[in-house]
Amino acid sequence: MNETNDPASIWHELLEDARYTPSPHNVQPWKLRIDSDSTATLLYDPTRLIPDEDIEGSFTLAAFGIFLEYLAIIALAKGYQLSHVYNGNRLDRHATRCTPLFQLTLKATDDHPAAEQSPIRNPIIGEGSPSDQGRQHGPAVDPALIRRRRTSRLPYKDQPISGALTADLTGIAAEYGHTFAFSSEPEMIRWVLQLNADTLFYDMKDDLTRREVDHWLRYTKREAVDKRDGLAAYCLLIPGLFLRLFFRHQGLLKLPFVTPIAKWYYMQTMRGTSTVGWISGPYRTPDEWLATGHMLGRIWLKMTEHGVYLHPFGSTITNPIAHKALREKFAVDEDRSPLWMIMRLGHSSIPPRSQRLTVDNILTSD
Repeated sequence: MNETNDPASIWHELLEDARYTPSPHNVQPWKLRIDSDSTATLLYDPTRLIPDEDIEGSFTLAAFGIFLEYLAIIALAKGYQLSHVYNGNRLDRHATRCTPLFQLTLKATDDHPAAEQSPIRNPIIGEGSPSDQGRQHGPAVDPALIRRRRTSRLPYKDQPISGALTADLTGIAAEYGHTFAFSSEPEMIRWVLQLNADTLFYDMKDDLTRREVDHWLRYTKREAVDKRDGLAAYCLLIPGLFLRLFFRHQGLLKLPFVTPIAKWYYMQTMRGTSTVGWISGPYRTPDEWLATGHMLGRIWLKMTEHGVYLHPFGSTITNPIAHKALREKFAVDEDRSPLWMIMRLGHSSIPPRSQRLTVDNILTSD
């Protein structure tokens, strides 16, 4: 199957690009055990979870969906079709070792001549139980987009995204049974940005949330480079010293002028926002969380293809008060189509790249 003498080399090649997959707080929870030149096991690292914020593990499993999607895109470009089987395990913060989630299989596309033409439809196709589920992959995508994809927290250029792109994004979401809606109304944008800022600062008063975020913050460039993960201050556009004071000296927030100044500074990074978007759809079970990851992976690359960045507002989804306000503002029927993502999106300068684990960091013998 592999032209090189090293039967593991194809897996190394796939990981070299797939390691740029986004994840909540950039925790990068995946581990890969190579079982043979054509099979591998994808595991999760329990030390790389955020259980106090992502209580059910839905956003982390969605990140695994993106990771699987990107692995498949890279594999297809190299002449292989990647399929996976999900074993149904939930993410467990109390696990004491890396735990399997998926069995991966590679086959040469010569054995599957229709692979490149298969449509994107119901990406998690099952025969019933999770252990029977596999993946049907859509049209070929340029894998170079995976490295180009970034989250931008920079000020945007006050330029709405094109109608052609919104149509593409809406179409991808619809193929997965989701609705991707957009607004460029100034009042709506102001409301969303203000809600996000208020929620972010409110959440940081919660001890569990603040400690969990603090664990993943990288206050200096050296710390970010050494650990190769987490939320780097240089990517958040906030001076590391100020960020450290904010998270580790909460008494400062009781001073009357500190919080307003901090919030004003944060809002300055939102300048130029001219489009906000939100996604709603099936998002209640592990299979649905994984499916949204496959979809979001495709959506993110389509944006990248058009030179558009996004900045997700996760706190407004996980905070129940903010989430209720969003549902009412957007008139979302939570019973039929849960709201699970909101973002600003648009054009900006090229944002700084967050750090990533190396291929050797991801590989495991467990």
